[in-house]
Order: sequence, then structure tokens, then C-alpha cells
Amino acid sequence: MHVASVSADNRALVALRSESYASTIVSGTAARVVIAASVALSCACGGDSLGGDQLHGALVNRQFVSESVEGWELVPSTEVRLTFFQDELRAGAGCNSMDGPYQIDGTTLKMLGLGSTDMGCGPGLSAQDQWLSEFLLARPSLELAEPRLSMSTPNARITLLDRELASPDRPLVGTSWTGEALSDGEVAMGGPGMAQVSAWFDASGSVEVHTSCQVGVGTFHVEGTTLTFEGFAYDGAACADSGQQFISDRALLVLNGDPVTFEIEEARLEISQGNNSVSFRAND
Repeated sequence: MHVASVSADNRALVALRSESYASTIVSGTAARVVIAASVALSCACGGDSLGGDQLHGALVNRQFVSESVEGWELVPSTEVRLTFFQDELRAGAGCNSMDGPYQIDGTTLKMLGLGSTDMGCGPGLSAQDQWLSEFLLARPSLELAEPRLSMSTPNARITLLDRELASPDRPLVGTSWTGEALSDGEVAMGGPGMAQVSAWFDASGSVEVHTSCQVGVGTFHVEGTTLTFEGFAYDGAACADSGQQFISDRALLVLNGDPVTFEIEEARLEISQGNNSVSFRAND
């Protein structure tokens, strides 16, 4: 029996996913982590290049982020992201989102169609969208060398890193979270005023929440994706203006001391109670 060697990057990827599963309470839903872990364990062992169904199975339910691009200069502060689902590929390069059905024939990606949103993002990003669309439709060859995926055409090459290594889910505890948006399940609202909303979950079990007006403190407990609070109370401080009052009132619909659910994906935390939610961004 031949046992393939495992590279340091592969060991890091498997270790990270195993750790993520063990600490699901601070890193998102268990289902997503279990899927990722099973993929890592099934394909992280090197050997001959995968193709066809094996390659497809190794890519499904995974996202990759560009590390390097040859044949195109990315707009500063942008990246290429690809997410593989069972029958659909989603892609983006800083502006519009693209998606379409695909097949993997040997080691060749064949897009069977490619749709896109239609946001106006300026000439540089629009040109980049066009380039990425043409690249994907040009039937690039694929090479998976865990944890990296390389895609090549005669005119360009993209090397991508597994998203869980490129931008791992931030832990709930010990991360400084700043408000990003409020939602009632139908309409989301953001804006500069959200920067005054924040949350801090300390390793000691204490929690501090700022609603833009009031400050609430207490203790918290995590079980799965549920947060419960004990001894949690606000100081009752008045709001400086109607804008802050609106934000505070909406935040209190969620962060009022009752049990809530939460989900973390990369640098984004969403805390929900019923249809209402508050989303935060990690201060990396």
C-alpha cells in the first residue's frame, strides 16, 4: 500500500479545520465545518493530480481566494473569489457577482453559462469583471495541490488559496466587533452611525455591548450557535440625537438580554433574535 506524503500546508489546513470543528461555538455553524473537514481529509494527501469526479468532489462546498494572478493586474485591494457548489460556480473580483452551471471534464473547467449582477462599479472594476468572465469561459485547466488551486489558460493563470486559510472565521471570544448593519428580515440598514455599536465577548465570560447610546454588561454562555446572558443590564443612558435613538432601539430588539443565535463567517458576526439581526465586522 502506498501512503502519500502530506505537506506542511496540508497539515496546517487539516489542523485548522479540525480545530475549527472542535471550537464551533466561536467559529460558525458545525455543518459548514464538518463538510470542509471531510473534504480536507479526503483530498489532502497529495499523489497524482485529481481530475473528473474526484476533482469535482474535492472542490464542492469550498471557496478559494486569489494569491497571485498572471496575465492581469488586479485593481488594488481586490481579489478573485471562487465558490464551488455541486452544480454551480460563483465568482467575483471586487464588483459584480457571477454564477453559472459548470462541469469538470478531466482537469478542464467547462462553464455551461455565466450570469452576473449589473452594478456600476467604475471602469477599472468593470474591466476586471469582464476579464474574469472571459477567463472562466475560456475553459481553464485546473490543478489542485492542497490547499491551493491553480487555474490556467494560454493567456492567464490564477493561483488561489483555500478560504479557510486565506481568511479564517474569527473567534467570537476575544475579537473586537463593530456594528455594520441592522435588519428586520426584509430591509437591512447600515451607515456611519453603526460604528457606534459594538460588542466584546471576553474569555472570562463577561460581555459588554454598546448600542450607540447605552452600555450593557453581564456574563454570557455559548452552546452551539446559541448565546445566553446572565445578569445582563444596560445603564439607561440617553441618546444624543434621534439617529442614535433609532439605531439603539433597533439594536435592543436583538441584544436585550434574551437568548440569541449567532453565526460567524470570516470577519462578519451576525446575531439574531427572531426576524431581527445585528451584524458586526471584526476589527482585525
